[in-house]
Parts: sequence; C-alpha cells; structure tokens
Amino acid sequence: MKAQHKRESIRARAYPSSDDQIRSQAKNAKASPVSDEKRRSANNLRIATWNIGSLTGRSQELSNILHARNINICCIQELKWKGSKSRDIGRNYQLLYNGTSTTRNGIGIILDEILQQRIIKVERISDRIMYVKLALDNLLTLNIISVYAPQVGCSNEEKDLFWGNLEDLFVTIPSDEKKIIAGDLNGHIGMKAPENSNIHGNFGYGISNSQGQDIIDLATQFDLPIVNTYFQKKDEHLITYKSGGSTSQIDFFLCDRSILRNFKDCKVIPGIPLTTQHRLLVTCLKMPNWNVKEKYQQHEPRIKWYNIHNAEGTIFTAQVDTYLKETLLHTKDSNTLWNEFHMFCLKTARTTLGITRGKLRINKDPTWWDENVKLMLLEKKESFKKWQQSKNDSDRLDYNIIKKRAKKCVAVTRALSKDHFYKELENAKSETEIFN
Repeated sequence: MKAQHKRESIRARAYPSSDDQIRSQAKNAKASPVSDEKRRSANNLRIATWNIGSLTGRSQELSNILHARNINICCIQELKWKGSKSRDIGRNYQLLYNGTSTTRNGIGIILDEILQQRIIKVERISDRIMYVKLALDNLLTLNIISVYAPQVGCSNEEKDLFWGNLEDLFVTIPSDEKKIIAGDLNGHIGMKAPENSNIHGNFGYGISNSQGQDIIDLATQFDLPIVNTYFQKKDEHLITYKSGGSTSQIDFFLCDRSILRNFKDCKVIPGIPLTTQHRLLVTCLKMPNWNVKEKYQQHEPRIKWYNIHNAEGTIFTAQVDTYLKETLLHTKDSNTLWNEFHMFCLKTARTTLGITRGKLRINKDPTWWDENVKLMLLEKKESFKKWQQSKNDSDRLDYNIIKKRAKKCVAVTRALSKDHFYKELENAKSETEIFN
C-alpha cells in the first residue's frame, strides 16, 4: 500500500510527459498554475469549455468573464439558440453557433479577435457537434471541436447518433492536423485509469459509469488522452458540475497524443456567478510562436482627442491661440506656416490631451457604465460567493433576487444611455454638434 502511494506521488507533475517516460523530478513539481491575474504569455493558448444552460441575456456577462480570464477559445454547450450564425458578443469575442431549438441543446465556439482572423473552416455537424479549423503560425492546422453528449435520459438512438457522428468527424480530419475536443460529455470516467488504459492520467474524480465507458472507448480508439486527468488538483478544481449535494466531473478536454506534453495546466474555476450548476473548465496550451505577426506588431499610441471638451482641451486651445498670435507676426510662405502649425498641434496635443497605450479596442463602449452598475454587480458576486459557501436555501433566494435586480439595473442604465445619445442627435442644430 505504501509502495503504491509512493508510485502515484512520483507521477504527479505540473505538465504531462510522454507515456513512455517518467520524469524523476516530477515529485517536486508544483501542480498549481500561474495566477490567473498574470497576463497570458504570447506563446500560450487559453482554452475553456462551459455548459452555460442558456446564453439568452448572458452574452455580455460571458464576454466579460472570458476577457477577465484571458480566454482565447471557449467551447460552450446548451446555449439554446436557434440558427447557424455568427455573432459579436462584446469584448472583441465572436460566437459561432448552431442550434435547432430554443429549449434544448445548442453548441458554440467563441474566438478572440486574433483567432477570428485564423479561421479556415467552420463545420456545423449538429446541435451537439461543431468544429473550427484554425491556421496558426509555425504550426500545423489546429481543429477545435465543441461537443455536447446526450444525457442519461436520452434515447439510445440519439446517443448512438452522437458517438457515430463524432467518430466520422475524427476519420475525416487529416492525420497531419491537430485536434482538441472540449465539451460536456455527460459521463463519469472515474478517479483511476481502467486496466491497460493509457489515455487516463489517474487524477480523475468520482466513480465511472456506462456513459464514462463510452468516453474511454472513444478516446482509446483514436488515442486521445483526457487532459483533465493528467493534473493533480483539489476536488474543488476537478468538479465541473455541482447541484446541491451532487458533484461530478462530466466536462473534459481530449487531444492528440502528440500535443499532450504542450498542456501546462487544466482546472475548474469555481465561484463564477454566471451559472449555478456547471463550472468553467480552463486549460493552458503552450504553442511556441503561434502568433508571430501579433507578437511583433507595433501599435503606435494615439492622441486622446476626446479630451478636447474637458479641462485639458481648454489648455490645448489656449496654447494654440497663443502660438497663432505670435506666428502670424512673422512673414513665411504658406507651406512652412502650415507644416510648423501641424507639428506644434501634434506636440501640444500629446502633452496636454494625453496619448493612449497603443492598441485600438474595438466594440468597447464604456459610456453607459456607471458607479451604480458597478456596485450592483459587485453585490451580485458577493451574494453568489456567500451562497456557494453556506449552501443555505435562504442565501440562494437572496442571490436570485439580487441577480434579477442587477440584470434590471444593467438594462435600464444602458437604455437611458442610448436615449440620451439619441436625444442629442435629434436636438443637434448643426453637423459640428453631431460629430463632436
């Protein structure tokens, strides 16, 4: 018993190595990841999967969470949207989705602004399976597959159709392309690896069941290691579904064995107040130089011309006025006067109005965000944490009340902001007032 425990502790490591190689230094390795507050490295891809229950009324909050967690790719399940479309959900995130009903299922993949430019192909197979093919620098093509397996109560025909479609998809992907499967597979694979299995890393959760065996069989057939099981974590960072006293691990990442060693971490992020049962699962994939162009692209700072209407603008106009009065006393040709005036304005604007840090933020509209909204969302977050810790019904009811109140506050504030903007347009007496 003691020898077995020693062997398992030696296998613990912060990143997976090849199955034919056991790292002797792994017993001293740290299993905890780098703090989420640190900005992601240019070499890392942060990929997430989340069953969100329903995306209706949640897209803005979801994009804020993904941005705060530095997520590049997020596979979402059960969004319950009908159609096969693409939509901007804010924070420069683009959602590609497929659904046939507004009451069940639905699948989607969210990409950040960089990866949106890397799309080669989007294939929507059903409302439970879709994938995106991406072209990354200095790397072969990467296929991101979002999946949502049928639940226990679904018919055997629906389950067979899902696993059959998934197998057909794997066969069609060329062997020289890499693939990552992420999603809610609705099965328990157990804490330890089955006998003679090399796709389970022995760091799972719970007890396996028949649906979990389907996952093991598929992963074994196509040699797809289950990434979650290769990182030793606390139970709180393994549980992907929690409802009352019931806890389970049903969301997984699977990948080609050739890129298994590139995964540096995989864990659940508990305590995010968007869904009450399913949890966000995040993994970090190290891909050297996957975005060379973005890494070396220079973004020049820009002048904050919008400060022209503030106190800084008064200082700027006063200095320009003084310059013009002094300059017009000298006799120079028009080109020289204009060039000198142009350079003076730019130099003065940079010092008085200020400059940005560089990169342009698209689709960012902070004008409606006020202190009241900030306090309401903070209250909602604290209420959710309190309920998660106490598990009391009264705290759950309080959270639901505060959640509805916060949602109403956001909607009202945004509406009032837009009304004010439209009234300014209607009451404008000249083009100058419109464009200013």
